[in-house]
Amino acid sequence: MRPLRVTESQGDNSTDSSSSGSMQMLDHYLDLESATSRLSLQSADDQSGAEDQENRPPPAARQTRQSSSLGGQAGAAAPAPRRRKQRGPLSRDNRMNREIRRLRACTTPLIPRLPFSRLVRELMMKINTSAVPLRITEGALGALQESSELFLTQRFEDAYLLTHHRGRVTLEVRDMALIAYIVHNCRY
Repeated sequence: MRPLRVTESQGDNSTDSSSSGSMQMLDHYLDLESATSRLSLQSADDQSGAEDQENRPPPAARQTRQSSSLGGQAGAAAPAPRRRKQRGPLSRDNRMNREIRRLRACTTPLIPRLPFSRLVRELMMKINTSAVPLRITEGALGALQESSELFLTQRFEDAYLLTHHRGRVTLEVRDMALIAYIVHNCRY
């Protein structure tokens, strides 16, 4: 923005030339001052470009900050929130261990109740030889579910120990068969 130029309408030629010369000097000085302020603003923007992109505020926030620093607005602009650093991806081992800890801490049954009750009723119908259908209470069904989950969990843990002993990671059917053989034949 250029300042207004004041010119004298009448006067001595000598003072007119000296005053116009001083006015030209003043205009030149003001032009230099505004140019240097523009350059300093541009250099500040260039220096901020070297910063990390994550820590930079969005462009709208930078513009409001510049306009408020130039004296346009009375209210100060709120500082832009910084982004949080995202965690890197977890390894598969850490993810599995975290899931195992979460499932061990959980007190609710892992097998859904309705499919388990259907399985129990089906097994009871196979075993039942009489014409009268057998019934089971809710507490007995809960006890069966709890004990069967504990049994299966223990069996899988033992089979997985055999898997590690063989130097593998994947649980296979032969590990389950070996654990069943050991448990059945080696009672001590």
